[in-house]
Amino acid sequence: MTETKNPMDLSDIGPETEMAEVARRNPNLPVALMRYHIGGCTLCGYEPEDTVAKVAEDNGVPLEVLLEAVRR
Repeated sequence: MTETKNPMDLSDIGPETEMAEVARRNPNLPVALMRYHIGGCTLCGYEPEDTVAKVAEDNGVPLEVLLEAVRR
């Protein structure tokens, strides 16, 4: 019997995951990013193909902190 992955399990989101994929899988992403002032305007926005690592670097947020936020 094959095990079906829980669609709400976000633990496999990593530094190279594109933000479009994160947004598709995590409906709470805008709220998670708001704490770090990411994505609310053109100055702090990101492109869908940007990786989590790039968004963290561009916004001065430690990668592990951002990963924890987007996995919730």
